[in-house]
Amino acid sequence: QHNRKDFFFFLLMTTIASASQALVAYARLHTLPGSTEGRMPSLPLVTTWFCLDVAFLSTIALLLLLNIYRILRNITTYELAMSHQKYYLRDKNGLFHNPFNSGVWNNIREFFGSETIQLDQPTTLEMAELKMEM
Repeated sequence: QHNRKDFFFFLLMTTIASASQALVAYARLHTLPGSTEGRMPSLPLVTTWFCLDVAFLSTIALLLLLNIYRILRNITTYELAMSHQKYYLRDKNGLFHNPFNSGVWNNIREFFGSETIQLDQPTTLEMAELKMEM
């Protein structure tokens, strides 16, 4: 539940590692035919390795971008997936509304800062009243 920072940094570091790995494989592809130093892996092996790196990098980068999007909106994956069932994530018209979103910069500050930042979050009583109105 409190691992969102850890997960973000895991995705960030994995993306950086995968990008550097893909760059090394790309460099090896360009040095492979003319190299005479030692024993080099075959062209199909390096090409396969590069393609796998690019596929993995694309997947991890997409996860990182989605995580950044959620950080900017201050919403969890669970809330986003279950927004149709969570009454506090809908306005009076039934449209999606995130009451925890306090603007991009405040959301970033809250994510990277301390957990004690006060937001204009609805209280339990306000949420119950909202449910009664619907």
